[in-house]
Amino acid sequence: LLYSASTADELLFEPQLTAMAKEYPSNFSMIYHVTKEEDSNGKYQNERISSKEIGEALRWADNCASITSGGPSSSQGSHTSMTSVYICGPNGMAEEIGDICKVQGVPRSHVHFEKWW
Repeated sequence: LLYSASTADELLFEPQLTAMAKEYPSNFSMIYHVTKEEDSNGKYQNERISSKEIGEALRWADNCASITSGGPSSSQGSHTSMTSVYICGPNGMAEEIGDICKVQGVPRSHVHFEKWW
């Protein structure tokens, strides 16, 4: 899960998500981003979610799907039918991440938006 917020206080359910990542490390991973405050502890990334990071997360998800299904998970430039992306946030950010997913080879039918802004 790539999770971004302006401040650490806006990271809803952070303790529960962190605990879940520790309990299920081979099935669930967390990376937090805080974009409008500095983090001197190194707990959060102090930048927006990048295209490179999305690509790494997709490869990680594909690998998990491959292990679960017992076979190869993706072919040249496209991601497994088991990989879905869920995006929630302000329209500009959501559209940008959706575009990055398209470039990364995620079928549009596998990208889901929660438009609340």
